[in-house]
Amino acid sequence: MKKVLTIILLVLPLVLLAQEPKTRILFLFDCSNSMNADWNGELKIDAAKRYMMQTVDKLSSIPNLELALRVYGHQSALPPQD
Repeated sequence: MKKVLTIILLVLPLVLLAQEPKTRILFLFDCSNSMNADWNGELKIDAAKRYMMQTVDKLSSIPNLELALRVYGHQSALPPQD
């Protein structure tokens, strides 16, 4: 058992070092009521969705990429907003 544990402890760092580093991106998305306002002829929320989808599509070729999305403002009572 000691021999197996020793082998694992020697091999594990090599396996971890052999992995390519990851690129991590966190998107913050405003879904508050203010995003229902008009901006250049369209709703702010629609423009934000479109820009986010375009950005994600452009990132699809990056290897070892992890994406995350945090949405805020969508659970606030109207009124008041926080």
